[in-house]
Formats: sequence, structure tokens, C-alpha cells
Amino acid sequence: METPLGPRDDDLRLRDLSNNDVLDEMRFEFPVRTAHGVMTLGDVAAVLRNHLPHDDPLRSYANRLDELPNARFRGYLTGAIDLTVAISREGEAKRYVAIDYKTNTLPMRGDEQAVTDYAIGPMRRVMHESHYLLQSLIYQVALHRYLQMRLPGYDPELHLGGSMYLFVRGMIGPETPAIDGERCGVFRWNPPPQMIVDLSRRLASEETA
Repeated sequence: METPLGPRDDDLRLRDLSNNDVLDEMRFEFPVRTAHGVMTLGDVAAVLRNHLPHDDPLRSYANRLDELPNARFRGYLTGAIDLTVAISREGEAKRYVAIDYKTNTLPMRGDEQAVTDYAIGPMRRVMHESHYLLQSLIYQVALHRYLQMRLPGYDPELHLGGSMYLFVRGMIGPETPAIDGERCGVFRWNPPPQMIVDLSRRLASEETA
């Protein structure tokens, strides 16, 4: 609750969020239509490659998707986002973020468990290996669709704030270190909003931009 959710010591903490700006366990269910053919993991990989720069460290997740059996999406995608938050900064529109809690014990980098085991490198690795990045994409599509229906004047470029994965075993309060520009235990991903819009369209069997 006391751990800053960004690299600066004065960044927002969970305890700073007001009840008006949080939604617990936002359940979602939406159909995956097949009017233009079946949706596959290869299509998700293509959306990643279309939008993420070549030097983006998460772009390689597209290769990992290509290595999986090319499962087809049919029926409905359902789930629940642990916490959805509206984050406001002075002079800016509120940005909406999908947050997921993880209790994983990440592999030790030394002889003993340490908070540095939850630095950005190990977190990025588990986001790839456990396919949390795919989960994050689905959560962001669900949030995008919710905001389309519920937020007057919704603009993905202004209002979509990406996702955070909170590895709570690495969050030890104000003394949680920031390493390589990121807070230990706090994995932040804010992909291009148009990527989420295009993935949502593809899941609805609409042509992507």
C-alpha cells in the first residue's frame, strides 16, 4: 500500500487512490466474432509487430506467440480485472489503468531472496514466460470497450493508461528500490493506445487500421 507505483519517491501509491477512482474486480465478457475468419495467436503477434518499435523490449513477445500452437479464438472471452483505477494529473485528463496482483515468488538472483529479485529484468522475463502480456492485452481491450460505452468523450489517446502488474512480494513500502528506471515489484506497460484499439477491432472481426 505504501510502495510508489513509479520510479519517483513521490509517485502515486495504492493508499493514495480514492474510492471514487477505483473499481474492484471489474468482470467482463465479450464475444470473439468470426465474420472475417478465425482469430489466432498469430493475429495477436501481428498486431504487436505493427505497433511496437523494433527496439521495444516487449516486441519479442510476438515471437513467443508464434512458437505456440496457433490456437483459435472462438466464443467468448471472460475474466475479471483485479483493480481498475483512474489516475489524474494536474491539467490532464484522467487515464484509466488495469491492475493485476501477482503473488509469484520469482527466482532468486543471489543466495537469499531479496527485493531486487523483482527488478524490471526478472519481471519482464516472467511477463513473457507466463504469458501475462497476453492477459494484459485482453484486460486492456476489455477496459477500452468499457470506456467506449461509459465515458463521454472517450479518446483512447487521452484516456487509456495501460496496465500495471504488481508483484506484491517485491513491494516493501517506501524503501522499495527503483532499478533501471522502474520500481521493484511494479511492472508498468503502456503500449500505444492504437494497438489496443486495433486488437479490439480484430477480435470483433473488423479490419485493423
